[in-house]
Amino acid sequence: MRYIDQLTDMPIVRSQIMRIRALGRRPERRTDTLTTVMYHGMPAHTRAAFTRQLDYMQSLGDFVTVAQAVKILCSETGITGKYFCITFDDGQKDAFENAIPILWERGIPSAFFIVPAWISAEDRGYMSWADCRQLAQNGATAGSHSLSHHRFSTLDEQQARHELVASKSRLESEIGLPCEHFACPWGQPGADYVVDRDPQLAQDAGYRSFFTTIRGAARPGASSWAIPRVRLEPDWGLHQLRYLFTR
Repeated sequence: MRYIDQLTDMPIVRSQIMRIRALGRRPERRTDTLTTVMYHGMPAHTRAAFTRQLDYMQSLGDFVTVAQAVKILCSETGITGKYFCITFDDGQKDAFENAIPILWERGIPSAFFIVPAWISAEDRGYMSWADCRQLAQNGATAGSHSLSHHRFSTLDEQQARHELVASKSRLESEIGLPCEHFACPWGQPGADYVVDRDPQLAQDAGYRSFFTTIRGAARPGASSWAIPRVRLEPDWGLHQLRYLFTR
């Protein structure tokens, strides 16, 4: 899989490799897993493919909110069922314009992890504060993706704490609702955040979760302070999802 990751700039090759590897795989049964999906942007031409992806995920399990996902992870019984949680990083405008109408029409919950320093920079393709408020007022979750999208592993403790506290405060002030969930920029333990420091700083700041980019699904015993996510592109075919969501 590491070799496939190196082909990010070669989407046709990546797609073909996944197509071949997916041929012998079958969808997992409804096992005890929570798969958090991570998107970024969503150009208009990907709407149909994105809709097919949602249909495929719905055929495998149930959609849950971020809050429900954390509740499942923290419950005494743990994960009992197969769940999907849809998230978007960075607050890109095209994701708001193209993904949200599809999600709302289908009643599928989602979370947008916002970088306050980038909001209102619509010339760069990011959402406005009015967009963020509309998200929250219609049931989507507005979470923090840090104040300015620095790599936490390069920050000292005071700087890391500021990124967490200031982003939470700004989001709550602008949106008028609690900001309880955090997705770490880049999100790889060790390389992008300090494992024995930053999740605890997030907890101290009042967050209830810490989302990473550790690949895979959360299984029984997983922690809400290192939630893995599966990165998807909205134009990927179902063979690519089959590769990622099957054994």
